[in-house]
Amino acid sequence: MAKRTHSRALTNAGETDEMALAHQFLSLAHDGKKVKSELTSDEKLRLLKENYSKVLDKQQKFNPGDLVSWKSGLKNRTKPNYSEPAIVIDVLESPIFDSTNNSGSPYFKEPLDIIVGFVDDDGDFLTMYYDSRRFERIL
Repeated sequence: MAKRTHSRALTNAGETDEMALAHQFLSLAHDGKKVKSELTSDEKLRLLKENYSKVLDKQQKFNPGDLVSWKSGLKNRTKPNYSEPAIVIDVLESPIFDSTNNSGSPYFKEPLDIIVGFVDDDGDFLTMYYDSRRFERIL
């Protein structure tokens, strides 16, 4: 019986085919998109200023029935996806504060003042509580 030997072909950087495939997989693992490289300090400063103004300077007042979507750069929940329409179900007079006990969480004491409905991937209509500052009217 002949003995099999496995040779591993090397790519330009000295990686095996398996290593190259693993790197390719990892770069596509985040929602099918390439993982962003780290931002420079200048890019981070620009984004901080832009997002600050989106949250505080342009807060809109919503009414039940308004169609909304996430403001660019402010999506902090998994659903709805960016650019997917959602509908305002109710605007709370007094916000409910997220009860997450970990101050390192992005949800810690987040004021949930709006109930938004959307259709999920299975076609079900769901409602969830959100911080209205993160949304904008689309129609």
